[in-house]
Amino acid sequence: MEHVARVRWQDRFLTPLFSSFATLALLLAAIVLYATISYSVSLSTHEIGIRMALGASATRVRAMIL
Repeated sequence: MEHVARVRWQDRFLTPLFSSFATLALLLAAIVLYATISYSVSLSTHEIGIRMALGASATRVRAMIL
C-alpha cells in the first residue's frame, strides 16, 4: 500500500512539472519562430517596398515572406 501511495505522489508531482516544461518549450519555440521571421522581413524591407511599388499584391508579398 505504501508503494502505491509513493507512485501516486510521484505522478501528482511529475505530471504538472513536465507539463510546465513542455509549455515553456512551446513558448520559447514560438518566440524564436517570431524572431526569425521578423529578422528575415527586416532584411528584405527594401525589396518588399520595391515589389509593392511595382504592383505586387499584398497576398503575393505575404507569400514571399512565408
